[in-house]
Amino acid sequence: MGYKDKKYETADSEKHVAYIWGDNGNGHYTHREGLYFGHLKDMLPEFKGGSVIEVGPGTGKYGVMLHNNFDIESYTVVDIEKNINDSKQTFKDNKLDGEFVMSQYFEGLFDRKFDIFISNICLSETPDYYRDTLLNNILKNCKFVLIIDGDGYKKEYNTWLTDTVKKYFTEVEIKNSGYAKCLAIAGKK
Repeated sequence: MGYKDKKYETADSEKHVAYIWGDNGNGHYTHREGLYFGHLKDMLPEFKGGSVIEVGPGTGKYGVMLHNNFDIESYTVVDIEKNINDSKQTFKDNKLDGEFVMSQYFEGLFDRKFDIFISNICLSETPDYYRDTLLNNILKNCKFVLIIDGDGYKKEYNTWLTDTVKKYFTEVEIKNSGYAKCLAIAGKK
């Protein structure tokens, strides 16, 4: 059963996540790292490296791709406790350093500056209050953003996401991502 067949769930108030894209809603990753990387190169050709914050990295393979193609100074991963070890293991297997922050400790990142904020098929799974607080406190400290995600069961999500990115970035580009009904939204200052 794939994402097209899945009955979408609402966010679980204890886990703070709803697996709206996955098979049976349990620990599914999209495995579309190449697609997401293509959007990064196409939509943000000015990005050459630096400090990265990625929210919801899944397997960590996207982070490896960035390390292999850009001059990455630091890589911060934010994910739920259930999934954070997957990306941590991938980084370890590839002899890469990273900072791994469980999602409940995200407030410790608010005063930090990052060159780019990245999130692929993750933010729409989080509760509104979490997503709003996270983006409003981190995007203001970033030079670039690339978010690939979509409405899912939250029909107002695409509008909210677009408005939020436009609030912090002077140049915004929006495309169909090529995955489900998700958008690719890139911004630069």
